[in-house]
Amino acid sequence: MSLQVTREDDGNWIVLLVTGDINAMNAEQLEVPLLEAATTPSKHVALDFGGVAYVSSAGLRVLMMAAKRMRSRNERLSLRHVQPAVLTVLQVSRFTSFLDVVS
Repeated sequence: MSLQVTREDDGNWIVLLVTGDINAMNAEQLEVPLLEAATTPSKHVALDFGGVAYVSSAGLRVLMMAAKRMRSRNERLSLRHVQPAVLTVLQVSRFTSFLDVVS
């Protein structure tokens, strides 16, 4: 399945709806809009991962880069609707210590 990223602006939030597996071949498709959103002043950023069943180390790298940008402005990146397999990867890799994972 190819990766699709759709941006929605919702008041004080930028929500990126992500569908498809995130791997080394397509992580840049998430990186560009996510890092752009992470540097947008006065906006909270959330990723809707309801359509993501797999995240490789390349995808984790993108999440870490965005989280660092968000942290520089005292914000945390939020992930919504994370599927169980992806949540396990985030927990094992300790990404849940610097990402907000909400249902």
